[in-house]
Amino acid sequence: MKLSELFKGYNIENFQDFEVEGIAYDSREVKNNFVFFAISGEKFDGHSFIEDAIKNGAKAIVVEKRLNKHVNQILVDNTRLELSRISAKFYNYSSEKLFVIGITGTNGKTTTTHIIYQALNMLGYKSGIIGTIINDLVIRKEIPKLTTPESLDLQRYIFEILNSGGKFLVMEVSSHALSLHRVDDVDFKIAGFTNLAIDHLDFHKTFENYREAKLKLFKMLKKENYGVINIDDENSGYFINACNGKVLTYGFYKNADIKGEILENSKDGLKIKVLNKTIENNNMIGEFNAYNLLCAYSILNIIGFDSDKIVDVLSKVKPPKGRLQKIKNVFIDYAHTPDAIEKVIRTLKKVYSRKIILVFGAGGNRDRSKRPLMGKVSELSDIIIITSDNPRDEEPMDIVNDIQNGMKRPHIVELDRKKAIELAIKIANSDDIVLIAGKGHETYQEIKGIKYHFDDEEIVRSII
Repeated sequence: MKLSELFKGYNIENFQDFEVEGIAYDSREVKNNFVFFAISGEKFDGHSFIEDAIKNGAKAIVVEKRLNKHVNQILVDNTRLELSRISAKFYNYSSEKLFVIGITGTNGKTTTTHIIYQALNMLGYKSGIIGTIINDLVIRKEIPKLTTPESLDLQRYIFEILNSGGKFLVMEVSSHALSLHRVDDVDFKIAGFTNLAIDHLDFHKTFENYREAKLKLFKMLKKENYGVINIDDENSGYFINACNGKVLTYGFYKNADIKGEILENSKDGLKIKVLNKTIENNNMIGEFNAYNLLCAYSILNIIGFDSDKIVDVLSKVKPPKGRLQKIKNVFIDYAHTPDAIEKVIRTLKKVYSRKIILVFGAGGNRDRSKRPLMGKVSELSDIIIITSDNPRDEEPMDIVNDIQNGMKRPHIVELDRKKAIELAIKIANSDDIVLIAGKGHETYQEIKGIKYHFDDEEIVRSII
């Protein structure tokens, strides 16, 4: 595609047309005949790398401030916003041709997307997934760097899935991605809302800003597309009112369009009645997973699959790695918010009626306001061991002190996460449950800018 076509309607300074071979926002990825977008990240400003981009072959630069460079220069107000628009155009608006399902919310995004992704593939449709744990692009897989990729990467993934024969894409949509224009030009056919609780206030500053970021996904919908909303969540009204498309609600307690009934929630799994059908899933436990399954049912129902087939596949799906993952009497879960920790502890207590030994911490350089709340809900367990999560650039003991500000009960502090896990398993009786929360699927621990290999599952299996 010619530069003049790709940037039709834009003012191009030093104009000299050429065939655009690619787009990049990282100067190290620039090749000959590329367009380079100078975007500002948390640590770096792309404008500082313009010279490197030009040396590597950039023949056009998109900037937020005019520079004295003798290449095609496009001056814009917001390079992130324009990166999304131009990336969608460069990849031929592929999301319009693919059935894209976006799931947002504080908790449940990963599990719900994996449920839908597994179900679609079981139903015989090649489907991709983009999210926290894995990006499956149909013919290849990769470990994600972000829950929701930068807009350029996302548009390239969508293009790749479509051209690999994919029919569906199920993706997690984070509040950061919505705020930073990463999904602005994705044509979501269905948007799903799981729930909303306090999180990411380090970035959004207020809960209202956080909620507003999530609402954007539903405001983006076209009139003919669907917003699938958990009506039992206290914030559901905001999402229903914001939805620009058709609304379908789901839930267990309020008058929902798709109303379910939990018939059984035990260590043997879940039985959920939905529209006179029963989902019997022996791989999942907990009310929160019942909501994840009901959200998935609602979305598959909208797509038009036969209800018997939906019930059949949802009875077989499994939770992803690190989501209430059971290894004998130990459970590993990604719960890293007060709401998620509370739900997991309450679920295990209800299902097993046993003593709970909790190992948890909080991430560094993230929302500090949730740490005392995490400390408070941790007291729902019987024995508490506070340890390090991903301290990042913070001192681990400073994070612990923040957690302790919300606590009144005695507890143990062991900053070495491996030793903390070993201690929990050592003091547990055969009837006790050990819950290791916070990192779930992660296979690293980030300390002072370095990611060290660390996998809770590996540690547990080496002990038990």
